Amino acid sequence: MFLCYFMYSIRKVNKNDYINYLSLINEFRPSEFTQTQFLETLEAIQTMAEIYVIEQNNELVATGTIL
Repeated sequence: MFLCYFMYSIRKVNKNDYINYLSLINEFRPSEFTQTQFLETLEAIQTMAEIYVIEQNNELVATGTIL
């Protein structure tokens, strides 16, 4: 029997996630945005929604938005 156990955490995205978030988004489609654009967009979105990330081994593996 093979048992695979993965530890992960779910949390809100934060301003320190820029590099990892950009990397994650680029796995879905090529994207370019500066850290300033990331921070401005994050601030604007947080007034009407919450963005969560799933992190595994210090790497972002998924993201989702709750409106």
